[in-house]
Amino acid sequence: KPFWICYAWAQRVLDEFFAQGDEEKALGLPVGMLNDREKVNRPGSQHGFINFLVSPLVKTTVLLFPMFTELHVEMSNNLEKWRNLWLKEAHPSEADLSKKDEQVWAVRVMSDQLQRRKGHTDWKSWQTLQRAME
Repeated sequence: KPFWICYAWAQRVLDEFFAQGDEEKALGLPVGMLNDREKVNRPGSQHGFINFLVSPLVKTTVLLFPMFTELHVEMSNNLEKWRNLWLKEAHPSEADLSKKDEQVWAVRVMSDQLQRRKGHTDWKSWQTLQRAME
């Protein structure tokens, strides 16, 4: 989805997580990792969500259904936008910034590879490209 939609839905989901965390605190229960509004950086949480959960799922989907390649490209763009918001809000160390940049770069490279693959319709060239992507 375009970033403005991604952003709006992420805010809604995180608001729900934080409401649950507030309830957990009020009841004296341990607060879930993503539910503590005092500890969670919103852009950082979305970067992690995309990098560790969404990206592998979208990559697999696109490998099976190349016509969805643009979904991976849009996700890659959104990951970079979350990284930029995280940078403004979190003021990270150079090591943390470098780690996020490596993650963004890896997803971007995969998007580029998937876009190139989209044009390969014969089995032999697809297999060659597949091996290169592993």
